[in-house]
Amino acid sequence: NSQYRLIGNVDMAYNKMTEEELYELAKENTRRIMPPVVQSMSQAIIELSDKTNEEIDMATRKELEKTEELMYLITNEQRIRGAASILYSDVMEEVSEKLGGDIYLIPSSVNEIIAVSKNNVPSVEELQEQVHFTNLLRVELGERLSNQVYEYDATTKLIRQATFSPYTKLNEGRPMWSRNVIIDSDEVAESEQNEVGIQMGM
Repeated sequence: NSQYRLIGNVDMAYNKMTEEELYELAKENTRRIMPPVVQSMSQAIIELSDKTNEEIDMATRKELEKTEELMYLITNEQRIRGAASILYSDVMEEVSEKLGGDIYLIPSSVNEIIAVSKNNVPSVEELQEQVHFTNLLRVELGERLSNQVYEYDATTKLIRQATFSPYTKLNEGRPMWSRNVIIDSDEVAESEQNEVGIQMGM
């Protein structure tokens, strides 16, 4: 991708840059080239569908409206590597304000993060299982970000890991303590045979 360049130690020494300075520069440039976007889940679904706003039927519209204030999508204008948008404090403050406080961050893929109010999640462990099996069955190997769920504290404005599952790789099998996820075991077995383990991205 022409928007990116690999910077090595030689480049850093030549430009007299520290790792911290390079990190901040990368954040600034990424935001300029690929501006962050925060959308309600209903907006995102309509935008990604082939239908226009007028073509969405009433039943679907009502279902989408239910998610309007429950879930938000954090990405960027290009929807490429948009999960990095959670690194910007003002973006996280905006999402937290929309959802009314502390939030869980669901790593949908490297391209986007789903944010949901902590008050609307009965069990973070069940949420984490959904993340794991979504990764396993629906997200391409190169776009998987993490099997874990993260949380944003509206008071401290910090992000931390909220779950610590028995597995750390993005394609490992169902944990022994799992009870509530119903899936096709043949589909899982086939997926596990075709994929290799990748360590968590976050």
